[in-house]
Amino acid sequence: TFLSDGKTNDAIDELKSAVDLGQDVLQADVLLVLAHLKGGELDQALEASAALEERRPDSPIARNLSGLAFFAKGDFERASERFRGALELDPQFVTAILNLARIDLVRGDMDAAQKRYEEALARKPAHLDTMLAMAAIAELRGDVPGMISRLAQAQKLNPESEQPGLLLVRHHLSENEPSQALSLAADLAQRFPESLTVQQALASVQLLAGETASSVETLERLVQVRPNDAKIQHLLGRAKWKAGDRSGAKRAFAIAVSIDRDLLDSRSALANAEVEGGYLDEALVMAHELQRDFPEDSAGYRIEGKVHMSRSQPEEAATAFEAGYAKNQSSMLRLLAGAYTAAGRQGDSVEVIERWLAEHPEEPAVLKTLAVSYRATGRDSDAITTYEKLAQTGSESVLVLNNLAWLYFESGDPRALETAKRAHDLAPESPEVADTYGWLLWQSGEVQRGLTLLQQAYFGAPANSEIAYHLGFALAKSDRQAEAIEVLRRFQQGNPDSPSIRDAMALLAELEK
Repeated sequence: TFLSDGKTNDAIDELKSAVDLGQDVLQADVLLVLAHLKGGELDQALEASAALEERRPDSPIARNLSGLAFFAKGDFERASERFRGALELDPQFVTAILNLARIDLVRGDMDAAQKRYEEALARKPAHLDTMLAMAAIAELRGDVPGMISRLAQAQKLNPESEQPGLLLVRHHLSENEPSQALSLAADLAQRFPESLTVQQALASVQLLAGETASSVETLERLVQVRPNDAKIQHLLGRAKWKAGDRSGAKRAFAIAVSIDRDLLDSRSALANAEVEGGYLDEALVMAHELQRDFPEDSAGYRIEGKVHMSRSQPEEAATAFEAGYAKNQSSMLRLLAGAYTAAGRQGDSVEVIERWLAEHPEEPAVLKTLAVSYRATGRDSDAITTYEKLAQTGSESVLVLNNLAWLYFESGDPRALETAKRAHDLAPESPEVADTYGWLLWQSGEVQRGLTLLQQAYFGAPANSEIAYHLGFALAKSDRQAEAIEVLRRFQQGNPDSPSIRDAMALLAELEK
């Protein structure tokens, strides 16, 4: 939400909107009180505001500051008294009304807060902070159209402010509506071409909306203006990484880290870039530094585990991921399960996922990992049940349907072919999906259609050993031995370690008799 939820620190973060500097009070006095409040020095803040009240007894700002100090101390009665006193001195000082509404919200009285906002708007119809507060109330009530309407009205009546538009952009992003967010952000960027905040928001939205090249272009312009802004450099690194410019991304991350070593995301991204680039020794050093500098975060252990996985050391990776899992289960769960599986510890993989799911909502990504682990341990019926659950809960992805179709086929379930077709309808260009659907069609007697799809799959992924074996087998059984021999010979040369190699070689030997 846009408003404080009753936590004192949240309220203090909004102090600039809670203090109107437009009146005749020395800003140094005001800033002194605010500095004490932000530093948690509440008694000193109250002492400074009381001294200001004595010097300026006719100032609503002085009483408002005392009210904020009492609010931070949790003394809402005295805070309300000071805010009301500020209004008595100046009925148009609507900032005090907003602060009274803050107290209402802390007490859980949303209706009372809304009435105060309505009172403030009656006194100052275009007051920006009040209009934003009304939008926040609408959001808290679940009235999304009302919130959007309030923000649009705030933008119309305050054309010099970028804030309502930025909040609308944020809303559309939270609702997974990147195209709407992009349209609004582009309009804001035209109206506020000098605003770095708006331009940075545009770049972020462009990146999320898949407009990667545009995002890079926007960020490179920003970097020219603020070359020493670590966060902009980091965002540029993300954009370049998504655009496939690995060296450019790595350079941007390195610049961000050189500017501010406390940026965990930049240091993690740089270390990950080293892993991706094969610079494993350098990445491991960075991983250990992250563990030292951010001991409560999982990032260092995640990077260390990836290094070990890249070195085909799954046991060592599992140890690192276990340490990271102790810091952050959600972000490390699938990595840990994957390391267990790679180390041949499929039972541990299943156990850690089942234990996590027992305590958390069933997330599709985790359920998919569980289904794969069930499959690896031979628990095909459990894998089928898990994939079916995913398909029934709206996660009818190509991966889910393709794997479910194969499991149905192996278990003799007549739903296999229909399920494979649904996967193929969703991803007709996928070689793996074409292989599954083609193989099932061929097995069901639709030889020509099946062969056509198997050939399509083979041309799309000639290095896939399972696809090559299926095509070779189907060609051989369709009296197209010469073609089958050619495919199987290529299979033999390129996939000596494939699980299907024994069957493929037996078939090849039979054909070459």
